[in-house]
Amino acid sequence: MVFESANNTDEDDTVTDDNNRYGFVDGKAYLARDPETIEDYRDTALAAERYISRFQVSDADGIYWRVPGEDRIDVTLHHGSAGGYYFYIKLYKALGDERYKNIAKGAADYTAEHWHLGIESPSNPPFPLSELGLHYGIAGTGLGLLDAYQEFDDERYLQAAERIADFYRGQVHSQATGSYWTDNAVLMLDGGVLLFLAQLYLAKKQHDETLRELIESAARHILSKGIRTDSGALRFDEFRAYSDATIPGFMVGSAGIGYLFAVLADVFDNATYLKAAKDVALYLDEQATPVGGGVLNATSSSQEGSTYWLGICSGVAGIARLFFKLYQLTGDDAYLHAIGNRVDGLEALGAPEHESLGLWNTLSYCCGVPGLLQFFIGLYAHDGDPRWKALARRSARVLLGQAEVQDDGSVVWPLAWEHAHKDVITRPIGYFNGAQGIAASLIQLYQLERGAFAWSRLISDPLPANLEFQAQ
Repeated sequence: MVFESANNTDEDDTVTDDNNRYGFVDGKAYLARDPETIEDYRDTALAAERYISRFQVSDADGIYWRVPGEDRIDVTLHHGSAGGYYFYIKLYKALGDERYKNIAKGAADYTAEHWHLGIESPSNPPFPLSELGLHYGIAGTGLGLLDAYQEFDDERYLQAAERIADFYRGQVHSQATGSYWTDNAVLMLDGGVLLFLAQLYLAKKQHDETLRELIESAARHILSKGIRTDSGALRFDEFRAYSDATIPGFMVGSAGIGYLFAVLADVFDNATYLKAAKDVALYLDEQATPVGGGVLNATSSSQEGSTYWLGICSGVAGIARLFFKLYQLTGDDAYLHAIGNRVDGLEALGAPEHESLGLWNTLSYCCGVPGLLQFFIGLYAHDGDPRWKALARRSARVLLGQAEVQDDGSVVWPLAWEHAHKDVITRPIGYFNGAQGIAASLIQLYQLERGAFAWSRLISDPLPANLEFQAQ
């Protein structure tokens, strides 16, 4: 996500070299490399794991990773122990190495014991109260724990997730329109809390009706904040508390809130929520502008023109999650066409091979090419269209080419985390901001090329877990 601060502590000459090699230029081609064999994807991911392991710490409570450049323990899904768990469980399931399973278990153990650090020592929050929300907050930590519960059938992880839910119960505010925590509906904040609580509701062997009542009360409050257009479309201007822009995207915009309602429509079979999700999709189509032969949703506009983010956070790969979820719920191919139109717009800007204002010199899963790689793989898993596989391979060429090989043969990716500071190059290791997420996307393509794709997803991602088109 764009709002985190970053510090580069390298010497001046290294900073200069980094900016010469990795600095942002609109339209610049990323460094790219063709794989020698499909094993190149796997081997690059494993070289990244060796770099990540430099920061691994084991203690009596489990495993966590030091955040490079910071004297702080992080437990978030974004770049802490919950994200580390998610990375290593994926490595284990894809490659079968018991060492990765043991690391994943250790990270889940640590996260279950210390989830509260996400409140006591927030993860460089991009704005106030983000420690309560999804990727930067304990809602995302809870999603990681629920995934660990599903994988290991260990009640301790479910119990820790329930303690997080109890924390939310204790912090809830209520008014006539319903319940809330931060009073901001975006997925980065209250919307993310509801995704976690909905996943907890599904995970419990017996449905908790008091939990359902809390979820539905908060959903009513969020729905009350929607703004109707003249056509009846629905938008949310929640991020105006932090920006003058009307954000259409996934983590901090209307698309993510629409996606939340699509998930709740699925979980509770609720027609009101489904209509809300459809009406947000209508708004996104109304707001879209022609770009090349397709369309895109502008993240911001000025006299100099519009900026079109392309990744998961605020761009095509995230906005498409709402349309794909609606396709799953309705079977309406128009939602798939809406995704294809946006990919047309994405390619018109030169992605995935070229930088732009909305796909800058970041290689993060959140905002950059790794998220696009997973997105294209997911589309291919649905329908087997060769276009999606070709785009996935093109994305992977960038990740192979941008990889920086260390003296010991390990790999990391220098990148500019902040959109506002494209000249600040760091080498993060987390899932959403760095090497873990990049390596995970390469492992997915390795699986796909071998014809044995399996990638279970969090509730925030509706794309297929298996090659659906082969089963049709």
